[in-house]
Amino acid sequence: RCLSDWSSDVCSSDLDMVKNLGTLDTVINNMDDQPVPRAILISGGGNDIVQKEVFDGLLYPADSKPNGWNWQKVQDLIDGDLRTAYITLISAATGFCKTKFGTPLPVLIHGYADPVPFDKGAIIAGPWLAPRFREQGYVDDSGYTVDLEVCTPLSATLIDYFNKMLAGLPTDQAMVAVNPNVVYVDLRPALSNDLTNSNYKRSWSNELHPTVDGFVAVTQLIVNALNKPPFVVARSRRR
Repeated sequence: RCLSDWSSDVCSSDLDMVKNLGTLDTVINNMDDQPVPRAILISGGGNDIVQKEVFDGLLYPADSKPNGWNWQKVQDLIDGDLRTAYITLISAATGFCKTKFGTPLPVLIHGYADPVPFDKGAIIAGPWLAPRFREQGYVDDSGYTVDLEVCTPLSATLIDYFNKMLAGLPTDQAMVAVNPNVVYVDLRPALSNDLTNSNYKRSWSNELHPTVDGFVAVTQLIVNALNKPPFVVARSRRR
């Protein structure tokens, strides 16, 4: 059993951080009649990256020199704010679990797969990527449609950098000192961003959320991780 995604984003402000930490504490403390979880699953950061006021600051206009990503701001956000947010959340979750269960629990984190900014949102939100690219001039000859040949690789480089930060957390000394049992799962192999014949639509229901088949593929990667140490060791100790 996992405590699944309890926050829509890692932290977009100090107030959100306080609120989210309080939510996590409440969730854990309300588990009196539940078995001890096998792990904590923390999923977040995506909303922090794609919110307009952040995304616009990361992306140079298409007609500027340089264009593409402002890598100094990308590094400040991902290696700075988001890294700190993850360490803070995992530290808090570990402390709450020590208090509640008498022991820390292993933590599973994951990044995002490489999205396609094809201008489709969910029923109640989005699209998130195409409007940002369009506003900065990354469009085809129509002057409106986002140029997927340019913007899909751009999206991938940003998400790849986010995954690089997450992949380094389990061995990050600041993280190891808090919880040595943090595992990163790379979800990029589960979902395709292949533009050929719109193959990406088999994986992506909209710009940020998978299709049913895509969710199945993502879930399988997470299940595979949960069936290996440290998660299986933690479960066997608690039988």
